[in-house]
Amino acid sequence: MFKHRLRMIGYVATRAFIALVVAVVVASVLALLSAEAVVAWYMQQYGIAQRADLANDIGFGMLGLFVQSAVALFSFVAALVVGWRVFGKEAVKFER
Repeated sequence: MFKHRLRMIGYVATRAFIALVVAVVVASVLALLSAEAVVAWYMQQYGIAQRADLANDIGFGMLGLFVQSAVALFSFVAALVVGWRVFGKEAVKFER
């Protein structure tokens, strides 16, 4: 009984670790892509020619903060749920 519980704890820990790694990687990639999309949109919308001109633009900073926060939060949670479901009992071997 005790060995079974230890194996089950190991299985859940492995599954949680894999799901967390997947979630962090996916959230990081999507945050980077959304940041580039926001920069490109903002520069095109307001006719800014160089990225250096964005350095003192507080409105752009606030827009970036809100977009990045929302994308990072939603993509992390979604990737965590998907990662947990994908790496189920079939992916991480667990024998009784």
